Amino acid sequence: MNNRTRIRQSASAMLPLKLEKHVEFVGDIQWMPLLSEDEANRKWLMRNCTLCEHEFSDEDLDDGPKCPSCNAMERTRTMPILMHYLQKMNQNWFEGEYLAFALTNLEEKIIRPHYGELCSVSLYGSYRANHQLGMDIRDLSRFEDRRFCATFSCLIFDYLTEHDKALRELNRVIKNEGVFITHIANYRLSDSDDEPVETGRISAGPDSFTYLGDDTIPSINVGKEWFFRALDRAGFTPGLIAIRDPPTEEYFLWFVGIKRAQ
Repeated sequence: MNNRTRIRQSASAMLPLKLEKHVEFVGDIQWMPLLSEDEANRKWLMRNCTLCEHEFSDEDLDDGPKCPSCNAMERTRTMPILMHYLQKMNQNWFEGEYLAFALTNLEEKIIRPHYGELCSVSLYGSYRANHQLGMDIRDLSRFEDRRFCATFSCLIFDYLTEHDKALRELNRVIKNEGVFITHIANYRLSDSDDEPVETGRISAGPDSFTYLGDDTIPSINVGKEWFFRALDRAGFTPGLIAIRDPPTEEYFLWFVGIKRAQ
């Protein structure tokens, strides 16, 4: 069986995900060994925030999913679990420079121990000192080939249709065997092979997307299987990990790619 056949079978097998354990893997990449449910529950206590260990009460959950102690959202709380299972892939990159799009302070805190210097970029908004503004993920021509050991993004493929183009650019700037990580919102993902499609336009509101000003950006839906295969087309060995957030028990999906040697 060749690699491309395995990828097609892996993509088809992901639908639907069973979501019976604390994590579920798809893809032919080197995850860390799966912890038993008892081991996982001891490491990441149910009802507790994985970042600050705040124990959620029923009242906390009634008020919403955000942690009342550290303000972490559910997807952010799955990141320590994600980074645990990426240790084999990250083991050579502790001092490598990584490229991160619109990285929040909480996300940086989680990622910092696993890579070296941060190159912080975004298309809109300024996130920290030495941040590069106006960086379009579809055009990374400011950066030379194979500069970064990893790239990280969260909720960025949710707002553009040119996924293939963006993935090719990311592959170009990542070193061989470097790591690609992204999260797409659950409600934007379908159990299908549907290519990215614009479903509407997003404009600035009183409390959201204020950085857009008078601009608008597209709202996107895409099939899980399509994006998984798009990673392969761009030159990555693709993977997908579904992770259960301990307080809410909701699952969040992270796409992972390892750049194949070129």
